[in-house]
Amino acid sequence: MIKVATRLFLGVRYRQVVFTLPSQLRTFFYNHPDQSCLYSQFMMLAQYSLEELIQNKFNFNALKTGCIVFIHTHRLLLKE
Repeated sequence: MIKVATRLFLGVRYRQVVFTLPSQLRTFFYNHPDQSCLYSQFMMLAQYSLEELIQNKFNFNALKTGCIVFIHTHRLLLKE
């Protein structure tokens, strides 16, 4: 596995933002027959939400964000 730190650019500011799946939805996500699609859509929604928040905050629609997205499962195994 390649560490993320080896791929970062010098002189660029990075921030960590965490989107947490509400506890009420965790069982639904875990038992869903197509977990990869569901988690993928959740991560895309999180990215779009963050991008919209930044664009609205700075009132600049041409601003683009970059994201490194991963799932932290607290040792739960995802179904394949």
